[in-house]
Amino acid sequence: MGMVGFDCVCPHTLGAWIKQLRSLGYPTWDDIGLDSEGAYAFCYTRDRGPDEAHASKLLAAMLAPRGNILFMGSDCQEHARHLIALDCRKIADGFLKHRGSKRTYFSTLAKLANVIREVIKELYHNFCNLYGYMDDNRCMKKPFPSCVAGRWGSVDVVEEPSWILAQIG
Repeated sequence: MGMVGFDCVCPHTLGAWIKQLRSLGYPTWDDIGLDSEGAYAFCYTRDRGPDEAHASKLLAAMLAPRGNILFMGSDCQEHARHLIALDCRKIADGFLKHRGSKRTYFSTLAKLANVIREVIKELYHNFCNLYGYMDDNRCMKKPFPSCVAGRWGSVDVVEEPSWILAQIG
């Protein structure tokens, strides 16, 4: 679903929620009458995208006056972790800029990862020349990871120092 703006995306997000709930055989807030007996709870874990955040706020406001429906929205913990890491990288960018660097933290890390990948290629070929190709998988399991913009977790893997030891040990 492409994001056009809150007015266009929010109803589509709510519609997608209704469709998913009904496909699973669960009632939606539209199916529960004001005079229905019992209590109902809707729990929703979302990313921090503007469409889902807005739809969650809208739904919470729609259901607030209904005494028999509880709506609980929360952030996805994996998305939250990535957003925290992104904010930390922005702080690092500010530090680098303050120090006079024209590079960002990400571009510096990506350059470092590419240099390491090139050095490892040469090391791998030298290893194979010395010990043969039979033993290469035992000692050199995977290439060094790439730092790819837009791929969640690629920066985390490059930053992790134990990655190298786990791959060669």
